[in-house]
Amino acid sequence: METYMESSSVDDRGRGSCVTRQRVRLRCLSCFEGLGRYGLPVEGLASLFDTEVFSGLRELRLKLSEPLNGQFSHGTREEACGILRNCTELQKLDNTWYTVSGHERAALTRTRRIFNEMMQDVSLPQLNRIELSGLAVSESALTTLFSGCVRIKCMRLNHIHLDGCFRNVFECIATKLEDLDELTLGDLFEHKRIEFVALKSPSQCPSGDTFVTSITRFGRDARNLVAYRVRLAKGKACSVHPHATGGDRLVYGPP
Repeated sequence: METYMESSSVDDRGRGSCVTRQRVRLRCLSCFEGLGRYGLPVEGLASLFDTEVFSGLRELRLKLSEPLNGQFSHGTREEACGILRNCTELQKLDNTWYTVSGHERAALTRTRRIFNEMMQDVSLPQLNRIELSGLAVSESALTTLFSGCVRIKCMRLNHIHLDGCFRNVFECIATKLEDLDELTLGDLFEHKRIEFVALKSPSQCPSGDTFVTSITRFGRDARNLVAYRVRLAKGKACSVHPHATGGDRLVYGPP
């Protein structure tokens, strides 16, 4: 992204010189909307930049916080959509959603609605590194986001509430995972809040170029095994790490 910054200088006698404009190239942008005091708020970005300047952005960290009153400011979704629609060169997306509402189910419904709307008309063909945390999202919206990528090299999903089936999502994007170098899955929930826990099996990391990673759903409604293929890069391994909540987290990639 290219923008301009105005600056003034003084000569050797301390006299002010003319104001100059310097071109600045920005490749990474962090936005925050919510209760925090720091960060660039999503709402109001249009007053600072024309959204077209985001066309050269390579990395975007978008962090949203659920307000205590459950009401996002009017421009939140519009500004976020405006940024994403113009990030045609985006390679890395980090979207973290903090839910602080006391009514968790209602908060998840609002989060899902806003994120689904954001994904309806967004295309990120260059995206290859995705990190999503704390999101409530529909199966179709998540599939749309992943399907728009030519390939995925890094995927980190933590505390995702899905209205649908994760198995369907992974089956739809199987061809996108052939070049996967890093994978983290932790605290994934379907609409019935069934937790995904990685199997602790020696067969999880067999020798060879490819392997099948299986994740089993536990709970009263435990059902089918979820499986998808990823390429086992040389020197990398699949491991299971204890999670703070007592569950397990699947990590595939560098230690």
